[in-house]
Amino acid sequence: LLLLILTINISAQNSFLIFDSIINRCSLDSSLFYIKKQSYCSVTKTEKLKNQLYYVAYYSEANMEDSAIKHIGIAAQYSNSKEGEGLIQQARGKLYEDEFAYEKAKESYFLAQNLMSKQTNIAAINYNLYRVCRKMEQVDSSWFYLFKSKKIYESEESMGIKYATVLNSIGVKYFYKAKYDSAYFYYIKSLKVYEKEAALYDVIRTKELIGTLFYSQEEYEEGIDYYKDSYDLALNVKDVKAQASILCNIGVGYIKTKELELALNAFKKVNEIALINNFSTINSVALTNMAFIYAGQFNYVKAIQLQKQSRTIDLKNNDLEGLSYSNYYLAEYYLKDNKENLAKKYLWNVLDLGERSDNIEMVKSSYKLLSKIYEWGPDSSLIYYKKYSRIKDSIENIEVRKTIVKLNLEYLAELSEEENKRLKLEVTKKENELLVKRQREVIENNKKVLIFVIGGLIMFVLLGVVYVFYVRNKAQNKAIELSEAKIEKQKIEKQSILKRLDVIQGNIIEKNDIIHKLQKHMSSSDSSQSILNSLTTDNDWVKFMIDFELLFPNYLNSLNSQEAVNLTRNDYRIAALLQLKLSNQEMADVLNISLSGVKMAKSRFKQKLSN
Repeated sequence: LLLLILTINISAQNSFLIFDSIINRCSLDSSLFYIKKQSYCSVTKTEKLKNQLYYVAYYSEANMEDSAIKHIGIAAQYSNSKEGEGLIQQARGKLYEDEFAYEKAKESYFLAQNLMSKQTNIAAINYNLYRVCRKMEQVDSSWFYLFKSKKIYESEESMGIKYATVLNSIGVKYFYKAKYDSAYFYYIKSLKVYEKEAALYDVIRTKELIGTLFYSQEEYEEGIDYYKDSYDLALNVKDVKAQASILCNIGVGYIKTKELELALNAFKKVNEIALINNFSTINSVALTNMAFIYAGQFNYVKAIQLQKQSRTIDLKNNDLEGLSYSNYYLAEYYLKDNKENLAKKYLWNVLDLGERSDNIEMVKSSYKLLSKIYEWGPDSSLIYYKKYSRIKDSIENIEVRKTIVKLNLEYLAELSEEENKRLKLEVTKKENELLVKRQREVIENNKKVLIFVIGGLIMFVLLGVVYVFYVRNKAQNKAIELSEAKIEKQKIEKQSILKRLDVIQGNIIEKNDIIHKLQKHMSSSDSSQSILNSLTTDNDWVKFMIDFELLFPNYLNSLNSQEAVNLTRNDYRIAALLQLKLSNQEMADVLNISLSGVKMAKSRFKQKLSN
């Protein structure tokens, strides 16, 4: 028995490790399926803790905060070490991070770091701190924690997926600093680890990043090659959204290399995928690029039609930036199509949206385009060109830009403080709501159980009653069927006997006719008597009496039961014919005697019975 338990335990642990690997590689849509499968394989407390933390990660990514908090509470039940407490604090920090409560997130991460002793877990916490500092625009701190995480993984020789993610993030930071060689080095290094671990989704994402890196250096052909590799992998894993996004990038590459037909085909395919899967934002981008290609071919009617479709999607999504670009491109296409009034209408819309969304670039571009419209005369055009130049010069002035950045940082800090206060209140409110919700769920569950039990009892009683009625009804039906069968059998037998009697009577009548004819032609009375005797002692009477016994089984026996009664064969025949209710004439025909003979025979029979 002990050996059997040990075998099952080892099997469960192996299954747990397999599912652990699968979860790290699959998409969000598939994760919940594998997490549930993994829960069946969890045996030890450590495995159950890890499983609950996977639930927390899933619900956090799915923006289901209440469910994530619930599973953190469940995970706490399986924590029996400082390491376990550290993992729970790490999960709690991720929730705060997703809620933009970055200070609280950092506190949780620091607490987790102090609780943990396993170096790979500390490396993961440092990566989390890098991510929070980056969001808080603390550049120096973010670099510090990122490289610290990298060094710990390398010192522990833990070169798995998490280590590759750190390398990938370093590549991204170098990319934003325009240090493309360093970015490429770290991208390639992380890509090799992802490929070794068969982390296909990470391979897809990294190849996209390398493609973007080549695009930034205007090496479009190399970039397209990486995007194509990424697209093929996305097809294999059936990641439709990634396919659409990568095809958009491939289409942009073909535009840059002047391969417009290939670009148009790519964007048409994106449009098909987006329509089928309701990817509205990607669809808007595809339509805008298709419009750009048609405009380059001087097909302004088609370009305007597609750009209007893109604008409709932006309006529906309330995408102010996308709407600004759609209006600007429409104005540009109308201006090229010599429809200046329509162009002005859309440019004014761009100015309005640009001022509302602080999109200075769009405002600047709109002023520049308005300056090209000479309908109002050179003075008006000059006014718009001056506005364009003023904005352009102010944006490019270094001191002005520094001032704008400083003001923006102060404003963001103030907003962050207010946001933290608001989030604290919301967290407290949500915790109270969650407590009330749990209490209500317990009450509702108890009600449901009670209703289920009562309903089950009622159903059981009803089924019992129905079964009793069914059994009784079945027995009654069976009895009726047997009775009807018996009656039917007797009826058939009676009809059979009557038919035989009719045959016998017919034979006797036929014989009587023959006897009468013979009596006329034969002179010898002895001969006539001999034929008559031979006919009247025929075996037909024997058959008749047998059939009569079957029809009236007790009748002839009842005649014999009387004492001092000595009945002859003719008496039995008379008795049988009387029981069949034949008339005197019919009896005379059957017995081949006269009416007076029949009456005398009946009288003698009755007299014997009365004595």
